Amino acid sequence: MANDTWGGMSASINVNELTELVRHAAQPQQAMSQLANPPTGRALGLGRGDTVQYTFFPNMTTSGGELDENDTIPAGSITPVKATYTVKEYGNSLTWTGKLEDLSRLTLEDSFMKALMDDMQKLMNTQVYNQAKLTDYKAVFNSTGDEFVTNGTPTKTADQDLSLANLSFVRRKAKANNIPLYDGESYVYVADIDSSHSLQDDSALTDILREDSGRAALNGEIGRVKGCRVVEDNHKLAKATGSLGEGFLFGADAVGHEVALPWEIRREVKDFGRSIAVAYYGIMAWFKIMDQTTHSQEHIIHVTSA
Repeated sequence: MANDTWGGMSASINVNELTELVRHAAQPQQAMSQLANPPTGRALGLGRGDTVQYTFFPNMTTSGGELDENDTIPAGSITPVKATYTVKEYGNSLTWTGKLEDLSRLTLEDSFMKALMDDMQKLMNTQVYNQAKLTDYKAVFNSTGDEFVTNGTPTKTADQDLSLANLSFVRRKAKANNIPLYDGESYVYVADIDSSHSLQDDSALTDILREDSGRAALNGEIGRVKGCRVVEDNHKLAKATGSLGEGFLFGADAVGHEVALPWEIRREVKDFGRSIAVAYYGIMAWFKIMDQTTHSQEHIIHVTSA
């Protein structure tokens, strides 16, 4: 699509100044979207519907260790994981009721543009959420015993909210199933607002959560406990059952995000300037990197209910 200034009257034109501002400002603001792996550039220049193969290198089959004097260095191996993703178009628009000249003076702080950017953030958050829900690793908080399954079909109904004990249960299952730590030190647990507050209201945890808040926080992070950085999402997480919220434990390399065409701000003029629309538009992909069926491993645990 040709680049031009607002003064041109082409059907659809990329707006250079706003596009550059958007690419700078469109850092993930929702809890889920920020947990996707950053783009590697492999998809740049591709078009809608193009399929890309990616390769992921899991842990080695043999761990290194101490060597005695006469020992030879062990020979490990690694089996690359290969899979594909498909790039798609994403976008949305608003109609501007003012004059073209007024539109040219918009900034990202204007309510009109802010509404577009908020919608774009929600779109990105939704894409990561949708991929995370595809995991076959499911956990249910139940008073008769928490449940964990690897086939995607839990059998118990949730009757407990997030607690220190339940968080510890999910973390243990992540470690037992070799889910790598998100940042080399901790997992990330994404909770809905009610579950997050339930954890924060636990007087035994208040000081623990505060003590670790000095690190560079994720958006919505309330603290770290039991080897998990707890993050609150106020957008996508629903209720597992009744008033009990769902949640997600993220390890490293959980959801990939690749970009064929970075976000652009475009404007379209119709009816001799009487109808003006502004849109954000991009070509990209979100995909769950590991899959139980294909790779016998997941890097996400979905806390839910039967």
